[in-house]
Amino acid sequence: MFWFLERLSALLKKLFETHVSGDVNEELVKTAANGDATKCEECLKRPEADVNGVFAGHTALQAASQNGHLEVIKILLRYSADVEMEVSIFYKSYEDNKYILDYIFFTYVVFLKKIG
Repeated sequence: MFWFLERLSALLKKLFETHVSGDVNEELVKTAANGDATKCEECLKRPEADVNGVFAGHTALQAASQNGHLEVIKILLRYSADVEMEVSIFYKSYEDNKYILDYIFFTYVVFLKKIG
């Protein structure tokens, strides 16, 4: 199972490389995935930013959680990121993505252990 998690993490990092199109929500998700807390906060201060915006099927909170970026997670929660939205994005396609849901659950468990 861990080989799958490592491969998924590598694919997500490739997906969230820093090149952006100018869409603030794309930039937010990519910087969250890369752990750039300062840049995430800069994005969130822009009026067109949506803390729950989706890019490539991911929110910034999910991208930060999957990569273990605690400072980014704290910032996103401070800006009222919807934790339950993570479930709704993937719930629709649960039958096709059981392993992704397992990975998300595993990621949250690890996160909760880190914050005590």
